Amino acid sequence: MLPDSAGFEPLEPAVVPAPQPPQPFREPFWGYLDLAWMVGIVIAGVVLLFGAAAVLLAVSPGLARSGPFLLGIQFLFYGIVYLAFFLVFHFNYGKPVLVSLGWRPGAFHLGTAALAGVALAFALQPVLKVLHAPEVKSPIELFTSDWVSLVLIALTAVLAAPLFEELFFRGFLQPLLSRSLGTVLGVAITGLLFGFMHLFEYANAWQYGVAIGLVGISLGAVRARSGSVIPSTVMHACFNAMSVIALIASKAAKHQ
Repeated sequence: MLPDSAGFEPLEPAVVPAPQPPQPFREPFWGYLDLAWMVGIVIAGVVLLFGAAAVLLAVSPGLARSGPFLLGIQFLFYGIVYLAFFLVFHFNYGKPVLVSLGWRPGAFHLGTAALAGVALAFALQPVLKVLHAPEVKSPIELFTSDWVSLVLIALTAVLAAPLFEELFFRGFLQPLLSRSLGTVLGVAITGLLFGFMHLFEYANAWQYGVAIGLVGISLGAVRARSGSVIPSTVMHACFNAMSVIALIASKAAKHQ
């Protein structure tokens, strides 16, 4: 048996590194640079879209008031927005679009969301009266000279428009602003931007911008409360449906 002094050094005990705590999930995982990419892609797509539309209108000016033509333009615009989401999320993060934007079950009953959308449509009328809003024809009324156009545009207003607007405003923009500025300011700024983006539909009358901004804030509050864009999309769809129902009832009464 060799003594300790025989030239052998005792082995140092192996140092096992302490396990690192899991990194917290960052939601939203996108940032303002991704917002810039989104805006850039959408602007480039819109330039191409309106260039093609201008060529078609030069050949056939009557398309300017054609419901199906305008509907096609709108759906192509939605396609551009979705493509921008896909490119940014897929290539920058390898993430899916819908789930990332909050299309998941949320803590808000969908029946309550639907009723809230209907109630919001009624509540908006006294707000417009207090603001002395001028009489302006709705976008649906302007481009629905026949029943086929009315049905197509109504379906778009109730189904497609709420989905894509909620994905962008409440799914993408609001979480980003809320992370930087807090939930209250994130909801408020997103709602006001939502109202501003709808001004052109109402002859740029500021009263409608304010009113639609309040609608956007209400939708944003539901999004923040539920953690999902599904309830706010249902609420948005039911809000739009009330305008469609009122227009259909008005047209039916005129034909009696």
